[in-house]
Amino acid sequence: MIKEVNNNAKAGSKIFRNFGCLTVGKVLADISTFLFFLVLARNYGQEGIGQYSFAMALTGVLVVFADFGLQNLSIKDMSRDRDQVAIYYGRLMAVRLLLSVAVCSALVLITLFLPLSDEMKLLIIVIGAYQIIITLVNGFGAVFVALESMHVTSFLEVSLRVTTATIGIAIVGWGGSLLLAISSLPVMTILHVALGYYLTHRRCGALQVSVTLAYVRQVLSDAFPYALHALFELFSSRVALIFIGFMLSAGAAGIFNVAYRFVFVLLFIPVFAKLAIFPVASRLYVSSPEQLKELYGNTLNLAIVFGLPMAAGIWLIAPKLIEVLYGLEFVESIVILRWLAWLIPVVFLRCIMEMFLIASDRQPVVTMSHLWVACMGGILHYFFIGMFGLEGAAVATLLAEISLIVLLGIRLKTLFVWQSIGVRIGISSTAVAAFLFPLVFWNGLSLPVTILFAVFIYFGVLALFNDIRKNELRLLLGCLSPSRQIQSFSSQKPIAKSGQI
Repeated sequence: MIKEVNNNAKAGSKIFRNFGCLTVGKVLADISTFLFFLVLARNYGQEGIGQYSFAMALTGVLVVFADFGLQNLSIKDMSRDRDQVAIYYGRLMAVRLLLSVAVCSALVLITLFLPLSDEMKLLIIVIGAYQIIITLVNGFGAVFVALESMHVTSFLEVSLRVTTATIGIAIVGWGGSLLLAISSLPVMTILHVALGYYLTHRRCGALQVSVTLAYVRQVLSDAFPYALHALFELFSSRVALIFIGFMLSAGAAGIFNVAYRFVFVLLFIPVFAKLAIFPVASRLYVSSPEQLKELYGNTLNLAIVFGLPMAAGIWLIAPKLIEVLYGLEFVESIVILRWLAWLIPVVFLRCIMEMFLIASDRQPVVTMSHLWVACMGGILHYFFIGMFGLEGAAVATLLAEISLIVLLGIRLKTLFVWQSIGVRIGISSTAVAAFLFPLVFWNGLSLPVTILFAVFIYFGVLALFNDIRKNELRLLLGCLSPSRQIQSFSSQKPIAKSGQI
């Protein structure tokens, strides 16, 4: 019993430490990227940022074919058999290189026949090349995720994003064109492929990159469900911008993306929480199903407690946020941001649900769920954009994500006892209302003061609830304080029973 408690404490502590490394790195990286995006928006206006956004959305599908699901497949396999990492990943990198060359060639050929201006075609090729090459950097990062040395993955992410943003902003400052500023992306990414190889070679030894055609076919066959999942997921996240670009205009795409970009920056939290938990959940599925169920319950509750206030907070400060960051030229983005803010708690739940399904070898189930939602999302966006414009795109995006968590929740019932989130939604909603109503009417505060008041009120109200004190707060305090880790994890219950004060 003591041994099991110690294992729970170590596993939980490692998850939070890895999540912390990824989070700190992602915050620094996204601040840099966001500043670059902000500089582009302010210097090139709606049309320029719209062209950039449309090219990013259009070429995003290339990431799927260049990666082909190898990221998730490699993390799962390497985390279960760490002794074979050098051999396994060396061969996998050879497959990645073959895919990258093939996809780059297809990018150039297809772009030449698009009914777009020569400048826009060149912009698509440059951004597309960047999106393809970055899968190689992410591939090296996957090695360290599987080895749970996520500080190295974080370092790669920070280094890449900071250098590309710094060089791009400098080019804009020197009066360079949009195309010249964007060219910093693929150039610095190539340099970070070399850095990723060096770090992997130093940790794992020489990579064995020789492969046979039979091996390539086998790897791609194993990765195919993951690739389909990524394709449908990417389509769901980019479909709004693609439809807006074709049905409305590049300027409209820029207005939408200004709002979506801020929400997208915050979505790193559930994505990296999923990434930090994934190796642990994959091992627990094989070694300890009971601990896996406990981990599932705790993370789902945390998703509600942190997701809802973030969405409500963004809804509250959206007008000031858009005005301060982008200026009055993008005032139309305010209402879009208020709709898209509610994506945050929904994506929190979706990331956790699909991660536990994938860790439990249910990847085809996740893929089929994304297929249904991708098809439905395409239909929703076509009709909603046609009828309601940009607001319709935001609503369609939100409805598609909600339908996805419903499907995933149904699938998870075959693995876990149904995790009721009603109690946590009630508690969190009460705490949200405690700061939302007074601050809506008392709107003369500055942006930083408004945020501080909201955070203070929210967590103050949460602390009144016995369930929160015994579960989420104790879990967080236990992971932050080594002396409390064993006590914290041994007393965690996967399902809260009440909402008493």
